[in-house]
Amino acid sequence: MIIKDLLIYDLAEKRAQKFEFAPGANIITADGTSIGKSCLLKSLFYGMGMQIGQFAQGWNYKKMIFKITYTHAAQTGTIVRYEDRFYLNGAAIPLNLQEYARHLMEVVGIDLLLPLKDIGDLKTPYPSAILLPFYVDQDSSWGGVPYRDVVQDLRMYQSKAIPADIFRYYFGISNHELIQLQERKATLSRNLGKLNEKYSVLDEMQQDFVSRKVEATLVNETKLENQIKEYLAQCARLNERTIEYQAETLTLQQELDSKRVRLSEAELILKETTTIGHKVSPKCTQCGSELTIQQSIKALTLENNKIALKLAAGKLKVAIQDLTKSISSQMDGRYKIEQEQKRILSMLEQKQGAFPENS
Repeated sequence: MIIKDLLIYDLAEKRAQKFEFAPGANIITADGTSIGKSCLLKSLFYGMGMQIGQFAQGWNYKKMIFKITYTHAAQTGTIVRYEDRFYLNGAAIPLNLQEYARHLMEVVGIDLLLPLKDIGDLKTPYPSAILLPFYVDQDSSWGGVPYRDVVQDLRMYQSKAIPADIFRYYFGISNHELIQLQERKATLSRNLGKLNEKYSVLDEMQQDFVSRKVEATLVNETKLENQIKEYLAQCARLNERTIEYQAETLTLQQELDSKRVRLSEAELILKETTTIGHKVSPKCTQCGSELTIQQSIKALTLENNKIALKLAAGKLKVAIQDLTKSISSQMDGRYKIEQEQKRILSMLEQKQGAFPENS
């Protein structure tokens, strides 16, 4: 992957700067310190997905948009990062960090896997781990352990894997077959643990059944009455939970409707802004003369507004997707509660039918 240029747009300051890179190696220099060399390099890696642990004071990267243009395998692509959302090749719907990591690995053709700290599962790493061997941090890499606190999301992996397993992979000395067998072993170990738990429960049930004497017993009316009271109480609690689900679903639906209206308004404004922007051109359509500074500022303002509107529309689309999933989850939860109510009512009928006729 060859980086062609980096565009940084400061939303707070309403200004942008583009840095173009020459083919081959590039050397970044300045006449003094605190000019921005480190911020430029950190911004480049941040734009590619690294969770940089430390920026220079005053560099408000969370209020900036980073756009990277690159070439790979004779193809040109773009990566736009704003906060933890990634817009690839002009797409309107952003990817999250995990989705973007899979895309990055697919683009560059790697299949690196790293073990998680707690359970040892081998998982696709985040961009920070993918890019780690190519990054040296001026603020964090000179304390004797170059990769310990460079980025924020490496602590999820086993310490022995960072950075050893990453370098082994890139140097071609890792055993891919061994990694697959380790992943298979971890999966089998988890499944064995679940089977052992099931066996333990079944064994207890069998011992309990064998220890009991199978004999006819008279119905204990007091016990039945208490059981019926408990079933009724369970029904009441489930009914309260059903009401809560209905209220929560209504609230989510109202929020969803509101965001859909806001998205529709944003898209309409964006469409109208685009139409207005087409009427502002660098030269006069009648005489061919250059536009005034005020006219140029108007064109730039329209373009800035379009960027902000596109980001707002992207946020709304993601929020709408999340709300739709939440509503679906609420409906699933309500359905399960209704099924549990039916089961308890059936048990209640059985218990009531167990009373002697003369009771």
